[in-house]
Parts: sequence; structure tokens; C-alpha cells
Amino acid sequence: MVMTSGTTTNTTVSVSWSEESSATGYYVSYQRQDLGTPPVVTPQYKRIVEETSTSVTLSGLEPGTTYKIRVWSTDGTSVSSEAREMNVTTVESGESALYMLQGVTV
Repeated sequence: MVMTSGTTTNTTVSVSWSEESSATGYYVSYQRQDLGTPPVVTPQYKRIVEETSTSVTLSGLEPGTTYKIRVWSTDGTSVSSEAREMNVTTVESGESALYMLQGVTV
């Protein structure tokens, strides 16, 4: 599975990924990445159950903030042990940009 990000605004990020043949759905998590070790995070999760859904728009994000986004596939019985992940930074308030970033493929 390969992840990419699309339109990014100051409060939203669109993320898509390539479909996996055995998947019946996907789990998506995202968390704010703050400086420091370990980072202060508040994870939020979204389940996408349709087999054909390979994208999501995350909203309610903070401007100029970096988020770690992870995607796992599920076959309806179990969830993949390996997540695909990428970091995306929202743009500063009042700006809008289109970012095409290559995600990490494991």
C-alpha cells in the first residue's frame, strides 16, 4: 500500500492510499506531533468500512501543525500488523496549498 496526501488547508488534510486486494476496509489514525521526546499526542481514529474507500479527509486540525497519519487494512477478521504512515503539516492560517507527498511503504 502506498500513501499520498492531496489538498492540505490550515484545518484539513486529504489522504489516499492504494487498495489492497484482500482488504474489506481500512483503519485510519492520526495524531498531532509536538516537539519533545516522547511527543505529546492525542490520537483520534476513524474506521472506513467500504472496500472501495481508499481516501479520507481529516478535518478539525490545527494550522501549521504536523500530524502522523497511519493506515491499516482489515480483511474483516483481523487488522494488518503493519501500518503505512506519513507525516503531513497543515498550512499556516489563511493559506491553502496542494501537497503531493510520497508515503512510506513497508
